[in-house]
Amino acid sequence: MQMVIPSMLMILDGVQVKVTLPAGTQQEIKVYLTLTPEGKASIAIEPPYQVKAEDLNGERTVEITIPKDILPRC
Repeated sequence: MQMVIPSMLMILDGVQVKVTLPAGTQQEIKVYLTLTPEGKASIAIEPPYQVKAEDLNGERTVEITIPKDILPRC
């Protein structure tokens, strides 16, 4: 499933990303995110996000937090 991430916001616990769910996404599907820092290995974001009924109303956009302890250091 291809995710569109239009913006990233820094928060105290990590980075909050807004993910637009594609048409056809259903409740209880798990959304898996992968962070790929430039020139480094990919990092799987755990746990996956489970889509809720309320996520499928309106803009179909969900906010997922990438914990700061797994973010690569600059």
